[in-house]
Amino acid sequence: MKSPMPFTQHGALIALALQVVMSTQAGLTASPTTPKMSGKGHQEHLVRQSGNAVYLDKNCQRATEGWNAWQVAYRRSFDVGGQPYWFSVARYQDGSSLLCISRPGYLQGQRLAVSQLQHRFIGQVTQEGKTPSFLVIVNGGNGRLVPLTQYRLNLGSPSRPTLIRLRQWQGSPLSIGA
Repeated sequence: MKSPMPFTQHGALIALALQVVMSTQAGLTASPTTPKMSGKGHQEHLVRQSGNAVYLDKNCQRATEGWNAWQVAYRRSFDVGGQPYWFSVARYQDGSSLLCISRPGYLQGQRLAVSQLQHRFIGQVTQEGKTPSFLVIVNGGNGRLVPLTQYRLNLGSPSRPTLIRLRQWQGSPLSIGA
């Protein structure tokens, strides 16, 4: 009788199998670093570049991995008035999110002044075309049929972001990078 595979090897095999299966399904993608899947091919996810995770502190400054650091789960670049910016969503160990605006390279990073989104469980972020506008879905909990709220976050004036609640419904929680 064969001995069972170690958990890490077993998990890696499952992730590989999911990638193979998902690559044959139109519109579905699988992340090469985790066995999470997404049903939207147009959704942008960025985090692990060359296998290196990026961490930020509570003030959106570059940090090293540790108990008081947030790992960047999503980042998109955009321009306002010819000036380049990065919008980032970083996740803490408990799953809560930190929303940041910075110059490329995480320079001059600062927290976005949107208290309705800071430290919430952000389920999905999608940039609206090439504009500085993002659709953000907040998960209201775990389990089945949790409240989900969609917002439009406009960063056309990065120092004064505007936030509009678009809709609310009940469904399964979403996950960035999923």
